[in-house]
Amino acid sequence: MKQKLSAKLTLIAAYCISLFEFYPTAEAFTIDQWSLKIMPLGDSNTRGKALDRAGYRDDLWALFKDNGYRVNFVGSATSENPEIVLGKNNTYVFDKDHQGHGGFAIAGVGASNAWSDLNSEIEDWLNQARPEIVLLMAGTNDILFQNESPEDTVNEMILLIDKILAWSDQVYLFVSSIPPINPFALKDGTLKSQKADKYNNLLANLLRGESYKNKNIRFVDNRNLFNPDNMLEDGIHLTPEGYKKLAHAWFKIMIDIGTREEQDDIPIDVPVEIEIYSN
Repeated sequence: MKQKLSAKLTLIAAYCISLFEFYPTAEAFTIDQWSLKIMPLGDSNTRGKALDRAGYRDDLWALFKDNGYRVNFVGSATSENPEIVLGKNNTYVFDKDHQGHGGFAIAGVGASNAWSDLNSEIEDWLNQARPEIVLLMAGTNDILFQNESPEDTVNEMILLIDKILAWSDQVYLFVSSIPPINPFALKDGTLKSQKADKYNNLLANLLRGESYKNKNIRFVDNRNLFNPDNMLEDGIHLTPEGYKKLAHAWFKIMIDIGTREEQDDIPIDVPVEIEIYSN
């Protein structure tokens, strides 16, 4: 029979409840029905590139497994990912599923290898994978390949965010700032770097503002996370060490979802409904 358990995450400083507390850990349960479905969504910095074919995803997978969380990465893409990932004291079979697409813009024209954009495909992807958490990082290709302002790129991101939140009131969305663009690595690099910085600042202000207060969304502020050594020579992709940093940032905010951060001025109630199936 199917039972529904409704729970509410109340984000207050004195009493913190982690989202993952509602999902049994690997030590307690071994059946897939308990796994939390997570969709990594974005461009090639989600898919992976060159020296690190899985981007941050293999590092994030190892963090979950090392700490006993049962998770299920979902998405229609698998790419050429490793079969096994190395954790602190163990190796794990890697869940390759994701929704990272090289060259994809949030909306409109991306790189030459992009067959669509995130806004055009997101609803089909959500309906197919049915994630409970979405990890979104996008905007780099809009800046690289479109003659638009950072404000325009943010407006496209608003449309994408709103589609995800409208798809289900049970999905929780984490949106990261994009990595910096090296001004010396690209043609018009200084302008593109400035656009990326402004885009990140606008995105931070938007997601910390009134428009998304009390909604199932969090901004993951990685604007000061990366140094030049964390960037490849192409100026836009991360090194393996950079992806490792990004994985830790995703992991930290997810397991600390009950902790009120400095950006929060008042308590926020986030309703979460979980379906539990039993015989």
